[in-house]
Amino acid sequence: MQPLPKLHVAVADSRWRFGYRHAATLVYCGSIFLAGLSVNILGPAGPTLTKELKASFTLIGSVFIFEGIGGVCGSSLAGHLLSKYRGHHIVGVACLLLFVMVGGVPQCSSGLQVMGLYMGIGGCLGLLNASCNMMTTWVHHGHNIGPWINLINACFGMGASTAPIIFNYASVHVGSGLSAFSGIACFALCPAISALVMRSPTPPPLPPPSPCEQDSLLNGIGVAHKRSSCAGVDFGSRRSYVRWTVQAPLMVVIWLVVGAEISYAAWVCPYATERVGMRATDAGYLNSLYWSSLTLARLCIITPLATCLSAAQLLLPSLCINMLAPLAIMSSPDSATVLFFGTVAAGIGVSGLFSNAISILAAYGLLTPSSTSLITASSATGHMIMPKLVGLIIEHTSYDAFMVFMFCANAAGLAVLCGVVVHLNQNFTPVKSRVEVKEQRRADVELSESV
Repeated sequence: MQPLPKLHVAVADSRWRFGYRHAATLVYCGSIFLAGLSVNILGPAGPTLTKELKASFTLIGSVFIFEGIGGVCGSSLAGHLLSKYRGHHIVGVACLLLFVMVGGVPQCSSGLQVMGLYMGIGGCLGLLNASCNMMTTWVHHGHNIGPWINLINACFGMGASTAPIIFNYASVHVGSGLSAFSGIACFALCPAISALVMRSPTPPPLPPPSPCEQDSLLNGIGVAHKRSSCAGVDFGSRRSYVRWTVQAPLMVVIWLVVGAEISYAAWVCPYATERVGMRATDAGYLNSLYWSSLTLARLCIITPLATCLSAAQLLLPSLCINMLAPLAIMSSPDSATVLFFGTVAAGIGVSGLFSNAISILAAYGLLTPSSTSLITASSATGHMIMPKLVGLIIEHTSYDAFMVFMFCANAAGLAVLCGVVVHLNQNFTPVKSRVEVKEQRRADVELSESV
């Protein structure tokens, strides 16, 4: 009768861990949803904001640049802060700062004030993005993290799609669309309070290497079949080897494809009106269609498939779709129908990029707070630079160059990703899941008993 209380304790502990994992994931979903709201409210609110401030329409482009600068800074700090402070405290404080800064946008009297606030907002968003993605891998350590990473990143698209609805509701029922900023600020209190009252997760311990892997495990980062050299180049240390052969190419992929993603969302409406000849009202649906297809693909396609397919098996086909979408649009540049279907395909193609780039690092034991910060920072840099670069190209050539640029950026990203996947398969060993470890232990026990 003695083992019975222990069994009850084990069951209660298992239920508590299950509830904690899902409660923490809900907090991360709310934080990333808040990020989507805070960024994409600028789109529908832009004309009203510039009119209230009596500024030129280029103000919104400048605000996005400042938001990107803040995002790079916040993403870069995330790894350092996570190593020194509790993760949920970081999330809670960042959401409280968003409550103050987003709520202060309607009170601004000049464009410089808006740009200053959005630089701070971008810093908080970069910090939230990196921290929530990193802590998701901690909370679900030992389980299949692919679906959970895709789920929380799908919430960014949900926030992006919800922002125009909030703005329209505020315009009709409140009398001023800028009241939407106050509504978003109030929502920020939900993830802030939830994060501050919930216990923070801790980084999982590194699994001990097997004797045959002991010589290859350097600096505790991943497991490689080879040492710190690649293609005859000795990088000097295991950390540099991982940084330059895995992390840096993945950052290039993120920079190119996420930058192209934001550029497509920013320029598809002008392309539709100026090149295809669509009415402005019809072209306005393209932006919503793009974000909606991205969000639905993450929720209904990428997240379920992540339970049975690896990150690489999801990334390569999706980026192929992302590359072929502008190619299809270029084949019929005057067709509004092809543009609509190409926009849906582009949203589906890019839907799994960011989350599965993190998952592929986690699958090989290469995900650290610093690597998550670097990937998030490269995403913010692409977000900041690529739309401006596309605008300059269109200005000096024509709108036809827009789709050519989209195809080249996505094709280059796909080529670099293929190289990373081949390198990982040849030189690294995937980390075993908790289920695989239990099965291996059971097999070892059975083998020892038979002997």
